[in-house]
Amino acid sequence: MDMDLKKAKVEMFRAMGDHMPQAPTIPGYAELPDQARQLLAMAHLGFDPCLMLELMGAMVATGGLTKPPGEALRFYAGPVIVHDQGGWAKDCPISSTRVHAERLAFALGGSRWAVGPIEIAKVMYAATFEAPLQQDAADLYLWGSSAMCSELFDHTAEFIQINHLQMTGAALITDEMVADRHTRVGRAYAQLTAEIRRKVLAKAPKLPKELR
Repeated sequence: MDMDLKKAKVEMFRAMGDHMPQAPTIPGYAELPDQARQLLAMAHLGFDPCLMLELMGAMVATGGLTKPPGEALRFYAGPVIVHDQGGWAKDCPISSTRVHAERLAFALGGSRWAVGPIEIAKVMYAATFEAPLQQDAADLYLWGSSAMCSELFDHTAEFIQINHLQMTGAALITDEMVADRHTRVGRAYAQLTAEIRRKVLAKAPKLPKELR
């Protein structure tokens, strides 16, 4: 890519920055520097991931962005692969745009989750209509779907979980439990995460040379 074209793309990005939504509620948003925040806001607006990679490549080439890990960027731009054996996935209320934004937050360093809770919920959504889930899978889906619902309604994921638990008597599933591979739900998360990443990376696009 010609350096003048790279600079033009970055200048366009900076000009757009004045019109990007200020979105402190986006997961990972508060932990990022300004330009990374603008990229994350653009992802939430539905900008195409492959075009975003071109923009990030131009920013890296001109010194406007520290190069994120290549595998994380390929995963960000890869397809959203969901369980859809029964045809229920089309009814999932969370769009692929939200999943790509969640992936970008991880790639830019604003999230701890290699596969975030919203993607976990979207992947598992259709399976919940086909048959009862085993306890570890049910706990993992509760954790993910609580985050998914917090994107749709004006409540935190913990608030949504607590209201569900008051009806069922189940235990609260915390981030710490999911991150700990010594817990049952933590092992379920690690296993599903590895499977999701393997499938997505197998179909992910190549990176622009500035990001390799």
